[in-house]
Amino acid sequence: MEQLRDALQAFGWTKYEAACYSALVRFGSMKASALASETDIMQSKIYQPLNSLEDDGYVRITDTDPKIYAAQNPQYVIEREERKFNREKQQILEKLQEGWEIGEEYSNEDDRAWVVKGREGKTMELSKLIDNAENTLRGFDSRFIQAPRDALEALEEQAEDGLDIKIVGPSQARSRLQRLAKAGVAVRELTDITRTSYYIADGERVLMNLSNGKTTVTLDDADIVGIINSDFEETFKEAAEVTNNDD
Repeated sequence: MEQLRDALQAFGWTKYEAACYSALVRFGSMKASALASETDIMQSKIYQPLNSLEDDGYVRITDTDPKIYAAQNPQYVIEREERKFNREKQQILEKLQEGWEIGEEYSNEDDRAWVVKGREGKTMELSKLIDNAENTLRGFDSRFIQAPRDALEALEEQAEDGLDIKIVGPSQARSRLQRLAKAGVAVRELTDITRTSYYIADGERVLMNLSNGKTTVTLDDADIVGIINSDFEETFKEAAEVTNNDD
């Protein structure tokens, strides 16, 4: 029942509401006085969460005096709470997205370099770079064997939609490179990759992984991007081609 209480509180239920409902699920129907005893809630405070659950339709009651309370099927309760949570989450995301886009529009154009730390930060920046690429995407990734599944799927989708993508990765990641080749990505491999990993979108923005992948830098300085793009083209020529039917 502790897991049920935690799940309900994650949906925004109060501690007492979750405790009352969980106790009714576990022990079956009972009076408020018995419920107060089972949940260690003072009897003077037991009616507030019960009234709330009653108003939401999550408990059934008898017309006797005193009332007897019974829990509705938890499956229906959880499903309803999930739908409610998802609706509210979508509304919040839409408002946040709108605010973020306005902020980006009015942000300082001189802010050309951004730094994020950690694996999750890297994953979000890489996903954004891939999703926003319009014409070309180049990637030199020494840690491609550790690339997140979301990034792989995004690369496949973009390639299938016609984006010009070239990736160089380590030979240890051949199965992943072959997977991209099947989707239409031009992939090549090197047996020895120790340099900094990077991705370039549309020849304008670059994402670089520093400090063994712990720090990610994104920038759109034309001179730096040009140098890195030239490095990629030379590396791509030197690397061995990978097809989707290689052994």
